[in-house]
Amino acid sequence: MLAGLLMTGMVCLLFACSEDPEQDRQEEETLQLFAYSQNYGNGESLGTRATSDYHFYTDAPITAYMTTIGEQPSAAKATFRYSATTTKWSSAFKIQEGETYYIYGFTPSSAVTGSSIDYLAGSSSYYANGAIMTLEGLEAVSDKDICLIVGVEQAESEQVAVSANFKPGSYKYEGKPKNQNFAYMLLHHFYGALSFTIKIDETYSQLRTIRLKKLELKDVPSSYSAAITLKPSDDKPIDNITYFKGEGNNNVTFFEHEGLELTTTAKVLTEPNSEEIKKMMVLPAPTNINSLVLLCTYDVYDRKGNLIREDCKVENKLPNGYITRGEWKTVNLTVNPTFLNVLSDPDLDNPPVLDYN
Repeated sequence: MLAGLLMTGMVCLLFACSEDPEQDRQEEETLQLFAYSQNYGNGESLGTRATSDYHFYTDAPITAYMTTIGEQPSAAKATFRYSATTTKWSSAFKIQEGETYYIYGFTPSSAVTGSSIDYLAGSSSYYANGAIMTLEGLEAVSDKDICLIVGVEQAESEQVAVSANFKPGSYKYEGKPKNQNFAYMLLHHFYGALSFTIKIDETYSQLRTIRLKKLELKDVPSSYSAAITLKPSDDKPIDNITYFKGEGNNNVTFFEHEGLELTTTAKVLTEPNSEEIKKMMVLPAPTNINSLVLLCTYDVYDRKGNLIREDCKVENKLPNGYITRGEWKTVNLTVNPTFLNVLSDPDLDNPPVLDYN
């Protein structure tokens, strides 16, 4: 079950004047961001154009490279942060009137250990023709919903509604006089997401109680770096991604509980938009999830509630199925032990008797 994902944002670059020189300096250098993002979906593709299906985005700081070409290309790094007090985003970056900017970046800023940007090799127009943005220290499985800036559009004024014609592929912004700097910003998800449901087989539920304690993905790479090619293109603003695997592997826990009792009705363990979201975003994408090994830890009880086995572990490969950037897939799990497995865990007050006659 796959769904295209899209995040949209609106950036308003505002300046104000004041009789206080210090306040005037701060306001002149502050960019105020009014961002909106789409929810995760579970159905048909949401498409590439901005729609009304978005909410006010306050989740995490946004790193933006404010690149210029001029006589020499430059790339100033600005970090936008949201204030719950003012309900606005701000960054200490000063827009120059008449300057042309090409804005690239990502969110959240904390999702990486380092980042850098460069213009495309051989480009005489430098950042106007695109950029290669490198993100370092990416988690292979993460709860940080990384998104990339894939579009910037000039706006005439501070507006809440996103233009219906706004779509990815343009990174250009022209600096205006103070109080006239407004722009829309569009972000796309960088990860693919996995959602899990689990239930117990109806027949087995009459014999045993299973209490789930932990779900892990086994032996995933400890980290990645990614070189991302961004180009001014309507249909493919993220032109290419090259991944570089870090050293070592580890197990990543994405569900942990003191003992969740399973029933014959499927329980949703992780899902997009959940406040209890665990590590469930999967990088790199596209990837066949069959390459991932699921490690489950659980306790087994008999019909009278006696603990038979504690901290049992079982490994299973996930089913075949590709997950791509900006999509999420649901994996449905059913606990259905074999007959021999049941016999190996007898009721404490009624051990089985095997008759070989």
